[in-house]
Amino acid sequence: SDHGYHSDHLRPKETPKEPAGPAAWHRDQGIIAMAGPGIRRGEQIVGANLLDIAPTVLNLLGLPAGKDMDGKSLTHVIGDQWWSPPKPIPSWEEVEGEAGMHPTDKQEDPFAAREALHQLVELGYIEEPDQNQEKAAQDAAREAKFNLARAYLDGGMLPEAATRLKELYDDFAETRFGVALARVYLRQRRFDEVRPLAEDILTGIEKNQAEMAGHLEEASRRIEEKPEEVIATAREQWKKAHRKRIEAEAARAKEEQREPQEFEAAPLPVDDAFLEKRRKQLQEVSEKIRGYDVRSAPTVNLLLGRVEAMEGNLDQALKHLGKAEQAEPRLPGLHLQLGQTYLRMRRNEEAVRAFGKALEIDPDNAQAHEGLATGLARLKRHEEAVDHALSAVELMHNLPSAHLRLGATLARLELYEQAVEAFRTCLKLAPRTPAAHRYLAMLYRSKLGRGDLASLHAIYLRQVQEQLRTGQAGAETQAADSRTAPSPAAPSAVVETTASNPAPAADPGEIITIVTGLPRSGTSMMMQMLVAGGMAPLTDGNREADASNPKGYYEYDNATQLASDTAWIGEAKGKVVKIVAQLLPWLPAEIDGDPAHYRVVFMDRNIEEVVASQRTMLDRQGRTGAQLEQAHLAEIFKDQLQKVHRFIAERGIPCLGVQHAEVIHDAQSAAEGVNRFLGGTLGGPAMAAVVDPSLHREKVGVKET
Repeated sequence: SDHGYHSDHLRPKETPKEPAGPAAWHRDQGIIAMAGPGIRRGEQIVGANLLDIAPTVLNLLGLPAGKDMDGKSLTHVIGDQWWSPPKPIPSWEEVEGEAGMHPTDKQEDPFAAREALHQLVELGYIEEPDQNQEKAAQDAAREAKFNLARAYLDGGMLPEAATRLKELYDDFAETRFGVALARVYLRQRRFDEVRPLAEDILTGIEKNQAEMAGHLEEASRRIEEKPEEVIATAREQWKKAHRKRIEAEAARAKEEQREPQEFEAAPLPVDDAFLEKRRKQLQEVSEKIRGYDVRSAPTVNLLLGRVEAMEGNLDQALKHLGKAEQAEPRLPGLHLQLGQTYLRMRRNEEAVRAFGKALEIDPDNAQAHEGLATGLARLKRHEEAVDHALSAVELMHNLPSAHLRLGATLARLELYEQAVEAFRTCLKLAPRTPAAHRYLAMLYRSKLGRGDLASLHAIYLRQVQEQLRTGQAGAETQAADSRTAPSPAAPSAVVETTASNPAPAADPGEIITIVTGLPRSGTSMMMQMLVAGGMAPLTDGNREADASNPKGYYEYDNATQLASDTAWIGEAKGKVVKIVAQLLPWLPAEIDGDPAHYRVVFMDRNIEEVVASQRTMLDRQGRTGAQLEQAHLAEIFKDQLQKVHRFIAERGIPCLGVQHAEVIHDAQSAAEGVNRFLGGTLGGPAMAAVVDPSLHREKVGVKET
């Protein structure tokens, strides 16, 4: 079950009057249970959700999961040696065969079909459909669009969600669509659009209230002025209801082959006394509606308080939140927002109290546990802070900020290895988190004696800071809950040895430096740079320079045979060797019985340029190459690179990604970055001097000559 149900004070006072209204009763935490052959008793499953079911069931049926599936397989809890899950495939979308779907010629978009039908009606070619059926179709189309918008929102696709919700709000002006749109705008930091939208929503609610009050007052006047008509209408409706009851009983009796039961008409309950009571009720409700100030509603003030807080107007935010607390002190989310505001104001004692109240209302609120951990840590109550940080990550594993808080608090308690593991988990969930890299650089350098990993994170920290400064990472910072990892070949792809058991720094003479990437991604250029900087290459000179690589290939023939022969790899100790990316998974974990020490410089180039350059090189050599469209070939290469990066991460091999275009644009800066990664012993100016931008002939949209 992906959810439970709220109980006690968390039960909603009423169910929202919309198709998805019952979801208001749902408790965030559900339960997962597995039983059967091979299931390890009591095994812990962290962060499971509904999306994990499909890949898990596929594996249990002996079928591979698709790598493009959002969920993960939970089959790691099966421990018997006789079974292991099938290796995943890129996508089931690319597998030929029957999938249980309608044939293409039978598939139809029902909403598009309805619009086509409407056009034929307008042209006069067919009759108008039954109004009830047409309304049902319109309602279904509206709810489908709303569900699609929410799916985009859950997936972190904020622009798509905003577009759909704006269309819905413009077309139907329903409050729920406007509120959902306002929340998306907040996450996008589009504050200048939130305020007018909130004002429009409030104006709409006030207008609806006025109309409702007017209808009630009109009904009250009709009772007062024309009671006979009201009683006559009620009598007719009463008779109609009685006739329907008799007809329904007759139909049931005929179906059951029995005599129908007779029903006597009950006396009409509507009389003068009933009408007077009803008239007073209508007046009271109307007066209550007209007297209600929408702008004092706790949910409205909660929204306005969030807007003010996100714009930095913290005192004004507290005023709105204070009004909400006076109106509804046990409103879910209120004390959470109060605590977050107090944290920003450095009012830590008040923040701790606010988060404590939030947990009194909902003990399973992960954000409240995280906020309380932050407040307690600031008050130097670190042991308590760790407990709440652990509760947060247990309740919501995919919460990067909670892992960051846990790591920082563990570091304060001098539990450095556990802190490193928490920071690494944070980076798996949100790779561009500057604070995590800053902490890791500090811990590796000053506490764990891993200068190589400290340098890696220092480099990445500067990259992320530059991206944030220039706005390159804007989309990622807008969606803090995004589950999308950076491009596997990006220069930000930093991986490291397993932090729970850090390996000691290897003797430089034992380290094998590997330059890798796709063919034509700049690996030869990087080899030339490293050799110019002072590194010894492992090459055999068998492949001579040619028109495709005028400065030489710097290759070693045995490296091309890594998949079948690894005996030579020890020759690369203390040297640099070029190995094509697809062969890296065959790197041996040990050399002559001792652990192997690798570090990787991974060249990344625009995939279209790579494929085009490969095609030019093949043409120059008179070879045919792959019989595939270049776009298809590029997709295959991307998939292969993803596998290689997963291997590097799983093996804990230090890796630095280098953008080919950045080397061409600023060779000196690129050389300095590579030099830092490799320990700072190379000659940076000499490395930069070998880069010849004129050899960068294959650019996107430009034919190499």
